[in-house]
Amino acid sequence: APSQDEAFIDSLENIIQSPASSDSLIAEAYKHIANHLIQETSTDRALDYLRRLERFSLATPYPEGMLKVNFYKAYYHYRRGRHDSVMIYTGKLADVARQLDKPREEALALNRMALTSNVIGKHEEAFRFFKESHKVNEKANDSILQLTNFLGMATLEKSRGNYDLAIKRYLTIDSLYGHHAKRDHYRIGLAHHNIGLIYLEFMKEMEKALSYLTRAKAEYNLMNQKAGEIPSVDVEIARIHISKGNYRLADSLFRNSLGEFRRTGHKKKIGETAMKYSALKIQQEKYLEAEELLEEAESEYVNLNAPFSLSDIYHELGLLKRKLGKNSEAMNYFEKAIGLDLKPYQKQKSIRALAQVQYQKGEFKMAFESLESYLINQDSINEAQLKEALQEAEVRYESSQKQQEILALQYHQAEQRSKNVRSLFVAGGLLIMLAVVTFVFYYRARQRRKTNAKLRELDDLKSKLFANISHEFRTPLSLIKGPLDLILQEEVVAKVREKLEVVRRNSVRLTHLIDSVSELAQLDAGKINLKVHVAKLSDHLKVMAASFESLAQSKGCTFRINIVEDQSDSHYDPQIVETIIYNLLSNAFKYAPEGEVEIKYDRDGDRASISVKDHGPGLSTEDQERVFDRYFRVENREHYSEGIGIGLALSHELAKLHHGELSLVSELNTGSTFTFIFPIGEESYTAQEISQVSPIGSSGQQPIAETLSDGAIKMPPMHEDELVILLVEDNPDMRAHLQQLFSDDYRILLAADGIQGMEMAARFVPDLVISDLMMPNMDGRELLLRLRGDPKTSHIPFIMLTANQLDQEKLESIQAGVDDFMTKPFSIDEIRVKVENLIRLRQRLREKYAGSSVVDAEKIAANDIEQQFWSQVKEVINENLDNVDFSMGDFARAMHMSRMQLHRKLKALTGTSAAAFLRSQRIKAAAQMLKQNNSSVTDVAFDVGFSSPFYFSKCFKEQYGMAPREYAKSAATT
Repeated sequence: APSQDEAFIDSLENIIQSPASSDSLIAEAYKHIANHLIQETSTDRALDYLRRLERFSLATPYPEGMLKVNFYKAYYHYRRGRHDSVMIYTGKLADVARQLDKPREEALALNRMALTSNVIGKHEEAFRFFKESHKVNEKANDSILQLTNFLGMATLEKSRGNYDLAIKRYLTIDSLYGHHAKRDHYRIGLAHHNIGLIYLEFMKEMEKALSYLTRAKAEYNLMNQKAGEIPSVDVEIARIHISKGNYRLADSLFRNSLGEFRRTGHKKKIGETAMKYSALKIQQEKYLEAEELLEEAESEYVNLNAPFSLSDIYHELGLLKRKLGKNSEAMNYFEKAIGLDLKPYQKQKSIRALAQVQYQKGEFKMAFESLESYLINQDSINEAQLKEALQEAEVRYESSQKQQEILALQYHQAEQRSKNVRSLFVAGGLLIMLAVVTFVFYYRARQRRKTNAKLRELDDLKSKLFANISHEFRTPLSLIKGPLDLILQEEVVAKVREKLEVVRRNSVRLTHLIDSVSELAQLDAGKINLKVHVAKLSDHLKVMAASFESLAQSKGCTFRINIVEDQSDSHYDPQIVETIIYNLLSNAFKYAPEGEVEIKYDRDGDRASISVKDHGPGLSTEDQERVFDRYFRVENREHYSEGIGIGLALSHELAKLHHGELSLVSELNTGSTFTFIFPIGEESYTAQEISQVSPIGSSGQQPIAETLSDGAIKMPPMHEDELVILLVEDNPDMRAHLQQLFSDDYRILLAADGIQGMEMAARFVPDLVISDLMMPNMDGRELLLRLRGDPKTSHIPFIMLTANQLDQEKLESIQAGVDDFMTKPFSIDEIRVKVENLIRLRQRLREKYAGSSVVDAEKIAANDIEQQFWSQVKEVINENLDNVDFSMGDFARAMHMSRMQLHRKLKALTGTSAAAFLRSQRIKAAAQMLKQNNSSVTDVAFDVGFSSPFYFSKCFKEQYGMAPREYAKSAATT
């Protein structure tokens, strides 16, 4: 009797051979057979069927069949680790899809090219393919593929080692897609699964890993069809328990997962799980059980024809045998691994292990030959890397010229040896020398990598420390500056005002210091990028210089502005240039009291030169060498000035970032001249450095933490038409300060974190939200995303309060839909004006909606959520247009809102109450009916839900200025 597999194939063959089968049905049959054979067998029958499908598609012709041919050929090679072939066939798939105008299939092909490029380490190509896939998918509008691209981008960052960014991208997937009506449990589970793996494998944070893997398991449990996802998670959870010493629990999880994979016949998962399970058995010194597991994995990988995985199994079996002292068997397994059809770099670990076993057995000649094979392989793999490493060694070890010469000579000898080995003795000597140098070099390279990784970790910690310090300073500083501005606006005794002005000036100075420290931290972290714009540099410099004239007058200085008239365009980063010139002028006025300061600008072709000269005390030669060092200050001299030595260091780093240089010429008792020279031609900057848009207001930012002790919302009764502001801020003092600012003009709601803020916004639908960015439980960006994703709150204007200055933070908030920003410490007048402007803007929007029908409102809605809201409103009104008993409560329930929520939503959007809005829409529908047919006024009144024709006529006249009959007559004559 034929096997179940053969019966399945025979049934599909009957479809292929049947004259009644359509082209599409025949192509589907070929596809299912090929897919079945790819997954279940080790033969190449799958390719035979794909070739038959190709001949059928070309002969018929049936071009759509070529989509399936190229997709499954790519899949066939992917299952066998042949990534070059995968790229070829996915490229062909994209070409065919493009020719057939199939955007979804083209986007899918580009997605697969991105995933494959990531697997083989070509991360930039992967990034490009993901972007192209996302762009093409905009036409196809496939939400699943869009989500798959987001997942791929996150996995790409994981492969690059950008683990924090990868986690952030995975969490964005959850926040964007986790609240949809059709929640994609598989892909959201996959996002949590990957976060868990990052914490497990790279960050070694086991508790966080366990938390996210548990969430992934919960998502997978909600899937209708499960294909091994849950046991896959249990395998990783087992590894966590191994790290905690919970061997019994880990053993149980491994055993159950492996049993489930055996039951479903998932060969690849059986191999992977058995291999990981064997590691636990080896740790428990249960070597026989470990061997059985590895042999089971070997059997599965042989059936799958997966040489790379098989080489790992043979290598692990070899290590196990060597551990048990069975060197002959160990050698056999290492030789098996080496004999597989693999690339040279994939064999190296087994060749090296084989040489070690041969050496232990005393077979020195064989060990030497294995070592020679290892080194020859290493030459072919790493020749270019060795050259780079040698150059790096020359830079890093300048103090050891002799060692550099030895390394260069040994590399030259190794290069000659690989070309022409004249004798075994010479070859052996060279190999030994090269082996020693190679092992030493790679040991040092490995140590350097570890050191660099540690330094990067320390840099990250330092950047976070600076960000946190900056944040901790900014909040109390806001609480000093804000009330101080309020006091200074009132009548204050002269002596008290003088002292308060001292406080204000120093708070401003402290703000500048915090900004400088924060900016240095961002420079170290690589978070400051050039944003080159086209502008008139001379005009910009005149404005900057003019802002210092009052300072010069107050200090009794002569300030000379020598800026040449230059109306030609310049390419430069305005913010960076402004920071440098501000620091140089501030420094000059510090050290030249009652002296002379000059700013001079010249242009020489495509290079600008800006110099700031002072007639101050000047600097000694020794001090000039250190003047650009961080925190350096000239001590023990007569002209002492305040400062912590950041301004010039920051300016020097920013000048280099701008492809320029900042230099100093100084002489004691004469003065100093700082000169900043930088390019201003477009060709001096890359496309990434040239900004296509105007600079965003102030720089970006970050945040704070704490909560109210009582999470319950306690609100006195509020009127439906009050203007309401929701303040979401975890710092109690800042919350109280903001409440004091706005309580005279607005009804204020208070929340201590994003969770409380979301609950209050959904319940009371405020007219404006002001929120801090960083808060416990739920931060400001998450709150913003949730508000924008909820039809009840999607329209509410949102102001974000931030404490740091990170452009990336601002960009992400803009993408999330923020309306405005305020940087701590903020100006009281500025935040008041921004609140008033946003509320006025909302009132203009009301006027736009007020004169529109629901259909028009749907067209002019600001975003998709608003369009969905208006579509639902239209549907509810149309369904109940003639329903006399349709009340406001019924309207609210149909919209899945409370009466207050619906009222405040419609009031915010149209300026009218929910009842008035419904009545207005019924009147507009009546007007259309009167235009289009000869129905009586009474019939029309009942058709649009009015129980009284008299009341209908009264309302109609109020809205259109004439009675219904007059309106019908005028419509008939026009």
